[in-house]
Amino acid sequence: MNTIEILSRLEQVNFTTEQARVITEIIEDRQSELATKNDLKPLATKDGLQTEILKAKYDLVRWIVGALILNVGLVVGLVFALIKLFI
Repeated sequence: MNTIEILSRLEQVNFTTEQARVITEIIEDRQSELATKNDLKPLATKDGLQTEILKAKYDLVRWIVGALILNVGLVVGLVFALIKLFI
């Protein structure tokens, strides 16, 4: 659907030109974020889907390990600060 068609259809249902223009711009901005058939082709096979699942699991584990290391560092720092405070 092109911009002129969207604008005219919105104006036909009593949107002002300015409202129709803004809505059309929002639609155009968001279209680039939509998945296309080519984006989904790797998921069409069982192997492609398993590969994507493994990538997601790897990313999740990486974030969890990073958060765990950060938490341990914060606790160790807090313990040292408390020891320093009371000694």
